[in-house]
Amino acid sequence: MAVAAVKDSTDQKKMIIAIALGVLAIIALWWTFFGFGSSSKPPRPVAKSSLAAASPTPVRAIDQPQPQPENVDTSFVTPINWPNAPPSVPEPRRNIFAFYEPPPPPAPKTVVTVPSPTPPPPLLLAALSPANVYARTDDFTLEVTGDKFTPAVHIIVDNRDLPTRYVSPQQLSAVVPASMIANAGQRTVSLKSSDGLLYSIQTTLNVTAPCAARRCSRRKISCHQHFRSRIGSR
Repeated sequence: MAVAAVKDSTDQKKMIIAIALGVLAIIALWWTFFGFGSSSKPPRPVAKSSLAAASPTPVRAIDQPQPQPENVDTSFVTPINWPNAPPSVPEPRRNIFAFYEPPPPPAPKTVVTVPSPTPPPPLLLAALSPANVYARTDDFTLEVTGDKFTPAVHIIVDNRDLPTRYVSPQQLSAVVPASMIANAGQRTVSLKSSDGLLYSIQTTLNVTAPCAARRCSRRKISCHQHFRSRIGSR
């Protein structure tokens, strides 16, 4: 009886396994042909080129792993010497095209104005007599020698017109008052006509300090006469 029970349990297990295998086979067939209610037609494979053409976004390439420097085989690489500086090539000029450039305007010429020489005065004043007098003396007669004198020409001493006596075209004379030689110094003497058309250059009359009173009083002569005597002795 015990042996029969064991056989029955073994047969039951075999039966259960057979049923389970059959159910799994049926499910696999159903999935293959029907797919649990999906379309019976299998999906149609689409080419990658058509997908790329229909899609507006570009297809991203698959990133491939880059070789590391330590994994690169450099035995087949030929070294190339490349200079750092570029080859020396002449730089082109600014105007490389044939455009017409007008010449620059000429520089303005500098006109040098040469001053005209001053014409000589119409009257020639050559000398004075006397040319030196002592201060604080009496009136004396001043004689002027030169050329081209006329009766209208006057002798002017320190811008003062003196009554002039016409002697000749080469000589004039005038009396110089004592007030004009009261102090020592220089007096300007010139010639000028009444209308101002005739004139001469200026010269100087030297008035020196008065002489010693004792020397003049002993000889009973004036300082002016003493000065004239000294000039004559020279």
